Amino acid sequence: MATAVLVVLAGVAASGALSSFSLENLQKSKATSASYPSRRWGPNMVYDAKDGYVLMFSGSSGGNATWSYSNGRWTNLDIAAAPPARAHAGIAYDAADGYVVLFGGAGAHRTFNDTWEYSGGVWKNVTATAGPAPPPMVAMGMSYDAADGYIVLFGGLTATHKTLNATWEFAGGKWINVTATVGPAPMGRFAEGLAYDAADGYVLMYGGWTDVKGLKDKTLEDTWKFSGGRWTELSSLSAPGPRWFVGLTYDSADGYILLFEGINDSGMKSNWNTPADTWTFQGGVWTNVTNPSDTPSHRFAEGLVDDPAGNNVLLFGGLNSTAVVAHTLSDTWTYAAGVWTNVTKTA
Repeated sequence: MATAVLVVLAGVAASGALSSFSLENLQKSKATSASYPSRRWGPNMVYDAKDGYVLMFSGSSGGNATWSYSNGRWTNLDIAAAPPARAHAGIAYDAADGYVVLFGGAGAHRTFNDTWEYSGGVWKNVTATAGPAPPPMVAMGMSYDAADGYIVLFGGLTATHKTLNATWEFAGGKWINVTATVGPAPMGRFAEGLAYDAADGYVLMYGGWTDVKGLKDKTLEDTWKFSGGRWTELSSLSAPGPRWFVGLTYDSADGYILLFEGINDSGMKSNWNTPADTWTFQGGVWTNVTNPSDTPSHRFAEGLVDDPAGNNVLLFGGLNSTAVVAHTLSDTWTYAAGVWTNVTKTA
């Protein structure tokens, strides 16, 4: 029987921005439907270039099921030897080594810092050989840096509810803490957007939530690039504004970074303000491209990932902003050539 568990992701007591989240039904059993993923937020999604499909692992109510999305359809891969169920992990495809890397996340009354590799339908726990790893954390930014040839991890929220500003690299199966060499780093944060901008040739980071003392507004709206092992802050004059738990990915078909929604206020409320807007980042400029007639409904912490095989961006699930604990979503959308399309019925 599925057991609902409450995982406290953040106390952040000073401002009350987060008191707790309910990661609903992080059960060991498979998702409730054999042919379509169950409702969830914080799914761990990435494009697996070696296997040629979008990979989704777990999430708030997905058990420890592994799903693929290919040719417009979801498939439960039914992998028994999978990592423990979790949400808001770091996940990226390591193009240099040819496998997906999963790190950390939260589930079943604990925060993880284990490292897993996925390739060809097989999960492998490589924690013991990955060297000294980042601490247990959740909702960090993690992306492959194609220009420099390694995975970059930044920030995250620890098990003791502290935001981090450490920078890590993962290359050749090993974690390396490079915080001391990256220059003036962004302030500590979690739930930021982080993705490799292939058009501009650097890793892009936007927003997040911080517990840095002295800031009136803990929700961030800064834009940073990571290139050549160094962080540089970019102008944010045209930026989307403060937000955290944003969806951010590179849209390879259209040639720009795509941002969708996120929470744009700091307070713990009965509901959060989520603008349901869509932005692009291209050539250093943010542009609001929202079309109210086709946009997905209000949400945050959805899965958003580039799907080169499908020639579009894929969105799945998230948490409806009108109710913090309830109303997890299970709809599937694609984004291509500036248009959102709800493909739930055919996926």
